[in-house]
Amino acid sequence: MPGALARPAARARAGVGVRRPYHLAVAIGATAGVYALSLATVTALQAGTNAGVAAARQPTVDAIATMRADHDALEAAVARAEASYTLAADTYAAIAAGISEHEAVLGRLAGLTDEIEGTAASLPTRIALPTVTRTTVTRTTVTRVAVRPASNATSGASGGG
Repeated sequence: MPGALARPAARARAGVGVRRPYHLAVAIGATAGVYALSLATVTALQAGTNAGVAAARQPTVDAIATMRADHDALEAAVARAEASYTLAADTYAAIAAGISEHEAVLGRLAGLTDEIEGTAASLPTRIALPTVTRTTVTRTTVTRVAVRPASNATSGASGGG
C-alpha cells in the first residue's frame, strides 16, 4: 500500500535478554492444579456414592444369589423326577407287554381247572376197598380171618375233606 506506514524493524537491544512469560506458566500450572483437585474431589464423592449404592443393592444381590441357588436345586429335583418318571414309564411298558401273555396262561389254567373240577365231581365220595385175607400161622393151628383194612382216605376232590 502506497500510503501505509511501514513498520519499524525490531532491533535487539544490547544487554537486554528476551523477556519470557513466566506468569503465564504459573497461571496455567495453578489452573491445572485446581482442576486436578476438583477432579479428585469429584472422584472421592463419586466413590462414596458408589459405595452407598452398592451397599443399598447388596440385599438384592443376595436375594438373586439365593434365587439362583434355589433355581439350581429345583432344576436338579425336576431332573431327578424326570428320571424316576422315565424309569417308571419304562417299567410299566415292560409289565404291560407281558400282561397279554399272562392272560393267555391264565386262560389255559382256567380251562384245566374246569376240566379237573368236572373230573373230580364225577368221582364217588367213598371207594370200597377190597378185602384182605390175613393168615396167622401158629405152631399148632392155622387160622384164617377175613378183615378189611382200616382206611381214612378221602379223595379231597370237589372240596371234599
